[in-house]
Formats: sequence, structure tokens, C-alpha cells
Amino acid sequence: MGGKGEERGPIEQALADLRTALARFGLLSDEAETAARRLMAVTDLRRESEERTEVLRYYYNRAFDDGPAGTAALEVWRRLLEVVSPGWDDDVDPDDDSTVVYDMSTGRIMGPGGSPLMPDQADDALLGQVQELINAHAAQGDPSLLVRAVAKLLESDGTDPAHLRAAEEFGAELGRIARTDHDLRTAALSVALHEWACGLHLAQLGSRLDTLYDLTLDQDTILRAIQVRRAALDLVGEDSPAHPNIEGDLCAGLWTYGRNMDVTALDEALERLPRVIAHPALDPSIRPGWIWNLGAVLRDRGVLASDGGSISEAMGVHEQALREAEERGWPDEKTFEIRWSLATTIHSWWAYSHNPKAGKDSVDMFRDLLAKIPPNNPRLAPALNDFGIALHSMPYGDGSDARESAAVLRRALALIGPGDAIRPRVLANLVASLWAPADHGTVLPAAEIDELIALATESVGTTPEDSPELGHRLNHLGRVHALRFERHHDTTDLDAALEALRGSAEYESSPLWVRWNSAYSWVETAAAAGAWESAAQGCVRLVGLIPLASGELVRRRDRELQLIRLGDALRNGAAAALHAGQAELALDLLESGRGVLLRHAMVRAAAVEELREKAPDLVDTYVALRKTLDQDDGSQQMARAVGDTAHRIAAAEELRALIEHIRTLPGLEDFPATGASHATDTSTRTVVVLNLSSYRSDAIIVGARDGGEPLVVPLPLVTPDTVAAQVRALYGALDRRGPTGADAGGEEQTERAVVSVLAWTWDAVVAPVLAALGWDHRSPAVSRPRLWWSPTGALTLLPLHAALRPADGATTKLCALECVVSSYTPTLAALRKPAMPAAPAQSASVVAMPVTRGHADLPGVRAEAEAVAGCYPGSVPLVGADATHTAVASALSRAAVAHFACHALNVPEDPSRSGLVLADGTLSVAELSVQDLEGHAFLAYLSACDTARGGRVLTDEAITLCAGLVLAGFTHAVGTLWPVDDAAAAFLAGRFHQALARRLGRGEAVEPARILNQLAEWTSGGWPDRPSRWATLIHFGG
Repeated sequence: MGGKGEERGPIEQALADLRTALARFGLLSDEAETAARRLMAVTDLRRESEERTEVLRYYYNRAFDDGPAGTAALEVWRRLLEVVSPGWDDDVDPDDDSTVVYDMSTGRIMGPGGSPLMPDQADDALLGQVQELINAHAAQGDPSLLVRAVAKLLESDGTDPAHLRAAEEFGAELGRIARTDHDLRTAALSVALHEWACGLHLAQLGSRLDTLYDLTLDQDTILRAIQVRRAALDLVGEDSPAHPNIEGDLCAGLWTYGRNMDVTALDEALERLPRVIAHPALDPSIRPGWIWNLGAVLRDRGVLASDGGSISEAMGVHEQALREAEERGWPDEKTFEIRWSLATTIHSWWAYSHNPKAGKDSVDMFRDLLAKIPPNNPRLAPALNDFGIALHSMPYGDGSDARESAAVLRRALALIGPGDAIRPRVLANLVASLWAPADHGTVLPAAEIDELIALATESVGTTPEDSPELGHRLNHLGRVHALRFERHHDTTDLDAALEALRGSAEYESSPLWVRWNSAYSWVETAAAAGAWESAAQGCVRLVGLIPLASGELVRRRDRELQLIRLGDALRNGAAAALHAGQAELALDLLESGRGVLLRHAMVRAAAVEELREKAPDLVDTYVALRKTLDQDDGSQQMARAVGDTAHRIAAAEELRALIEHIRTLPGLEDFPATGASHATDTSTRTVVVLNLSSYRSDAIIVGARDGGEPLVVPLPLVTPDTVAAQVRALYGALDRRGPTGADAGGEEQTERAVVSVLAWTWDAVVAPVLAALGWDHRSPAVSRPRLWWSPTGALTLLPLHAALRPADGATTKLCALECVVSSYTPTLAALRKPAMPAAPAQSASVVAMPVTRGHADLPGVRAEAEAVAGCYPGSVPLVGADATHTAVASALSRAAVAHFACHALNVPEDPSRSGLVLADGTLSVAELSVQDLEGHAFLAYLSACDTARGGRVLTDEAITLCAGLVLAGFTHAVGTLWPVDDAAAAFLAGRFHQALARRLGRGEAVEPARILNQLAEWTSGGWPDRPSRWATLIHFGG
């Protein structure tokens, strides 16, 4: 038995390789010819077998080519017939009963003994009738005759092997015709025949279903193909030569189904494809094709899940596929598809990263490859569609790319008929290209807008109701109706726009980014039209999508990119809710949609805390898996190594299994914790949520009324434009400062600018709030009321705590520092109940960098560090070269109090890259956010520049160094909104820590915010004309 298995192995492998080459590269490919010759070499052509039949069928089909390949194939076929049936010419030898061949003179399939596979009625009435219908079709060209032939054959009860074999041969021929002629009817007939005989021909049925899907884009069809291939895979062992190709085809089906709607299908393909590529029985000549498929799966997974790491990894995989294909001598026409897929991946990377080189490279690659496609090739229309998309996504500039995109897409549309499956896709992309000028300020003529609506309507109307692409097309329809509403103010268009956008946002089969964009447009369209209730509903839908963008596999960087556009819609939705008289809803929207990264980290920290208490033996495993998934949070590198995505998927699956186990343990049924230990305590706290919107701006005060209802204070002077002007004035003046004492006149000008901003902040924001609370007067320091500010948008960049009413005639000077003790919090949920450190006198970490390469020296920080460390006995400063990432992380893991005296890097456009500059590089916000310091970390003081200042993007996410340390576990953080000079920073830090250490040493209840408030008030008295020195320090946290 072993000897027989060894003999059959090469034959089965060769047969599998030929079928794979035919399916993947086509009848006339060099790969198919090579595989056929290999099969012919190992097959005994004198004996009837499946292999011999496959060789004969291959050369017979190839002989119909008009070129030299067809002539050569005909000669080989004739020589084969001489071996199979000596004396055979072009007709069947009636004495040979050993094979199944074709009669070239009649086009009929012949079976054993030279009998027709579909014999005359006298031999088999049913097959005879089928053959007559086939012959009639050949003579008349009437497609209905083929339908009748298939229907007649399907009348068989399926017990006759000749009928099953006839279905296989007839179905294979119809499948070949469908692929060649791009004919939907023939593809459906082929599927019907193979499905009828599926018990014997699962692999062939899968191929026919693939062809049918390509022509219809019907989701049920590709799901059937996946099911068929799973069944086929179950019938073969893992060591079978057929196994890698069947599993690879299964992966291709999973990719086809998953790329538009199902990440789990793509994840399964990612798990299987490496096994296919590494399978010892896989023909090395086709290995590049499966590597190429792996790259396509990675890319489309990245696009669907907004995972930049997967897209980056896909580029490397595609480049590997191309290298191997070229090394194996693949001709240009075969490497074309890999190159096209690589161009698509580079374009996807451009769309994700906005790397200008990636955008240009992808367009150039598409343009070069497009020139190689013959005019009448069916591949041309889909290629033009891809190229049109790439052009449309480029920066608008002078509009030339958008105009070329529209022209390219119109050309694609002209090549496809009304019933073509890709027509709705091309229509939708054409709509996007044509409206591009409107997005950049051009007023489109009414006729062009009407054309857009007609195109978008056709696109939606011709898209199947279960298609994952329907949501995208509804988005386009909604936006063009909104465009016409802006022009004519016809409420019919407004209703149509909102209906379409709502339908898209709520269409669960659509990719998340489509639903996200539609909900955003829904809010903006409704708010702009004054449809306040609809705008608020759209915002509810928008924040409802946030959890879908925050899964275990979503990297921090990707979450940030998804959240960038949330801010405006969130604030406008809250404004709409206030217009509709729904203050509670406005507050809920702002609470749910802000601080998403903060909430994610808080839930993670609470989970670890809960495990330590109830299942300590599982803490290390849980933390290790979390670190594997969170490791990207501490790295800004975009490029990923091959295998990175699969590694993360495996870790996520292991984490899910662990969580399921944990939930079986007593008291952990609802694990992970939702942050209950950090529950909001507003019963004794007053929090002011400041909403900034172009439709209205308000202060929503929580905790001011006994009944718990929020108090809404309108802020009519506050608009996005006025706030932006104040932010520019403030930081523009501060950024223009020279070295201390270098220019007295310039310093005076800076201080006047700061005073002006503080005065505006008082008039526009702080005074109305304090008046509503009855706190707009000077209060004793020891009994001064506490107030937490929770600003949104650009208001996060203003020093609300130091707002100033200048003296003016009868009006005396008054500062917010004298009225209330201010703190900041990104959300209500971020407020934690006060905590005391376990051992404050022995647990301080002090970091100082007097000299830092590439930055100005800070000669005073060494003395500052020594002074701070002296406040906490047993503390040893990490100074200069000792202040490395590893040393600082170790110190933070034990410290109740942390102090940093060093340079800070502020990156407004990408705030997660902001950080503290240490001896061996920057300790970023992203890295700080994933530290686990719960249980002992009390306060962090950041005596560095801009440590509490956020970026110009993601202003509602509190992505600052202060926030990063609170995320890591510190209850309190003190930082700066702008740089302060070395001497002033050291003086303020020393005073603060002296006061804090005294209170901690006496075991008193400590409020760091109150200490900071008193210090700032006292300093303002000493430097009344230098607000830049005392208004910069802020308190963040509980």
C-alpha cells in the first residue's frame, strides 16, 4: 500500500497543479502548459484515468486558439490520440474503449468505446435529447437552446454515472464560455450543472460559483462557494497534493466575501494563507500567486478595519510576491495583476497616511499599467474604475486630477452595459469625482447637480439590497441631494438627503468608515438646515458607532485617525440637542463622544485592578496579552513586519478566550470592569462642560442644582472663529518671545497680548458661568469653591482658570484664581475620587535633564531636582544620562509622586507624538498612556514646556502629557499650557512640592489643586504684569 501511495502522489500533485494553473492563469498561460506537460510525463497514457482525460481535454481546448499555441496544441493532441488509440485520425476510433475524448469534426464528447457521452436517443434517450439541443444551439446560436439542454440533463435522477460525467463536461465547457465571453447566463447554467453533480465535483463547483459571483456580485453566491470549498477541504487530507490549492481557493473566497463587510472572514484567510504558501506539496511556480493573495487580504483588511499596520504589511507582502514571480520567470502579462494590486495597496496607504509620495507613486503605477491593457480587454473597465478612484483621492489643487478622474470614469462607464455588475460602482465613483469642485468652493450649475442626482439614483437603484456597497452609494445620494438643497432650499431635497444619509449610517453591512462618514454628514446637513432633532439623532447614531472603532485589534494610532472628524459633528449635534431643548441629551452626547482614548485606558486599568483583587494568578497573563495588543500605542512607526497582523490577531483570540474563562470565575461574570471604581462623583463636584459650535455655544453646568438637572448658560460671544482668533493671538505672542530679558519691549507686548486673551476669556466664558453659580467674587483661599472645567474644541487651549477682569474705572481687577479653585477634566467619567498615596514620604521619582542634545541647556534643573527630591526623604534624582526610558519606567512603577524637569516636545498636528525628552529619546504621550501605575501613583508634576497643551487636532481627546500620566494611573497631574523660563519654573516647582510634602508628611487630606491655586494667586501678586509666568500652570484630574 505504501508503494502505491508513493506512486500516486506525484500524479495527484501534477493533476492538482494543472487544474490550479488553469483556474488561476488561464488556458493559454505558460503555467498551464508547463503543468500539462508535467502531468503528461507522469501519466500512463495507455490506461484510462482521470489524469489522461485531463491532458486530452487541455490540449483539445487549447487547439482552438488561432495562434501558434493552438497549432502546437493540435499537434500534441493528435500525437496523444495515437497513443490512446493507434490509427486515430480526426475521428474517434470505434474500437478503442479506454478513454474519454472529443470528436473534433462534430464537437461531441465521446466516452468509452468511442460512444458519444451524450449518445443518440437509441442509446440513452435523455442524453440524446441533450445532445440534439446542443447541436441545434451550435447551428442556430439561440441561447435558449442551451438553457433547454441544461434543463433536460437536470431531469436525470443522478444515479447514472454517465449523466454525472456529462454534467461535469458540459458544465466545464459552459464555464469556459462564461469566462471568455463574460456571459452571465452561461455562468449560471454552469453553476447549475456542477451544483447538481456537486457530490463528485466540489472543486469545479466552487470555480463555477466564483465565475457567477464575478458577473453578479451576489453575496449568497460567494457564500455558497465558500461552503463548497469547505466541504471539498474536508474530503482531502492535509498531506494531499490537492490540499494547498483547495485551501487557497477557500481563502480567495473568504477574501472576496470579507473585503467589503466582514473582518472575521479576512482574519480566517490570514490564518490559512501562510499554511498554503508553506505547504510542501504546493507547486513552487504558483507560490507567488498565493503570496499576492495574502497581500490583498492584508490590504483590504486594513481598509475595512482602518488598520494602517495591515496596509503597511501588505505593501511588503506584495513586493515579496513580485520578487518571487520575477525570479521564477513569470512573463509580464502574469506579473501585471501583482503590480496592479501593489499599486492599489500603495494607494490605500496614501489614503490612510496622506504620504504624498505614496499618492503620486500609486497614480503613476496605475497610469503605466493601464497603458498595457488592450482596448477590447474585459479588464479595461475595472482598471479604469480603479484609476479614476486613485485620481479622485489626490489633493484637489487646481482640480486637474478630479477632472481627469471624471473623464476616466466616464470612459469606463461607456465600456459597460446597463446590466454589468460593476456599473453601480463606477456610477458612484463618477458622482464623487464630479462633486469634488463643490467640496472646494465651486458653485456647480443646476444641470450638473441634476446629473449628479440622476447618476447617484441609478447607482443606488441598481445595487442589490444586501450588497455591502449599498451604504456607500446611499451616502453619495444623500450628499448630492444636500448639495441641491443648499442651492434651491427645496425641502424635498432635504428630506431625501437625510433619508439617504440615515439609511447609510444605519446599514450594518456597510464598512464602519462608510457609516461613520454618513452619520457625520447627517449631523452636518440637518444642523445646517436647522433640523435640530434630526441632527441630534444623527449624533446619537455617530457616537453609537464609537465602540465599533475601539476593538482590541484597533491600534491607538488608528483610533486617533478615526476620531479626528468626530469633534465638529459631536459638538454640532450637542448644539442641536440644546436647540431642541434636550440638555440631558446634549450632555450625554458630549460625554460619550469625548475622551474615547481616555475611557479605553481607564477600562483597561480597572480590569487589571479587578483581577489583582479577585484572580491574581491571571494578572500576568492578562497584562502580557494586553501589552502585545497595546505595543503599537508606544510606537509611531507605521511600517509593519510581515506577520505582525497575524500575530496581533492570534493575541486577540487568546485574550478573548482568557476573558471567557475569567467570566466563569466567582465575582467576575461581567469582566472586564467598566470603570466602576472610577465612577463619576458629581454630587459634591461642580463641573462645567463647555460646548463650542458654530450653531450655538453653551456652558452646561453639572452639580449646580439639587435635582441633578444640568444648568445651561448660553455663551453668545463664543464661536469657533472667535475662539480660534484668541488661540492664535495667545500662542502667537508667546511663540514670538525671545530669551528672558533679551527684549524688554517685546516682553511687554507679549504680556499685553496674554492679558487681552485672559480678559476676553473672562467676558465671553468665565464671567457668565461664575455669575450663574453666584461665584463671581473674591473668596477666601481656604474656603474657595472647587470647579472643574471640561472644555471642548479649541477652548481646551485657553487658560480658563486664570481668566482676568482688568481694572476699569469703577470696576476692580478680579481673577478667576481668586474666585474658584479650578481643575480640568476631559469628561465627567474621568473624574476620580480622591486617593492618598500608600507611602508618600519614601516614594518620589525626580527626573532632570540639564543638557539635552538639540535643545537649549537648562542649567537650573539640577538644583530644582535636588530641591524637589529633598522634600521626599529617600528619593534619588535621575539626572542627565541616568534618565533613560528604562530607568524612568522603573521609577514610575514605584513612585507616588513624580517630578519631571526637562524639555518637552509638542507636536500640535499629531499630539500622541508629543512627549518628554529623556537621555535616550522622547517619552511620548502614547507610551505614557499604556503604563500601568494604578494603586500607588498620586501626583505627577511636569515642570516642562507645553505639558498640558493639546494639539490642533483631537482637541476633545485630552492628548497631552498631563492626560497621559493620568491615563497611566496618577490621580493628579500638574502641567503647563506654554513654556516658562527656567528660573520661574524652578521657583514654582519648589514652592509647590514644599507645600505638598508638608501636608503629606502630616497625613492631611491633600488637594493638589488647592495648593496650586494658592501658589498661582500668590505669584500673580508678585508678578502682576507677568501673567505668562503664573497663568500657565494647570491642575488636571480628580
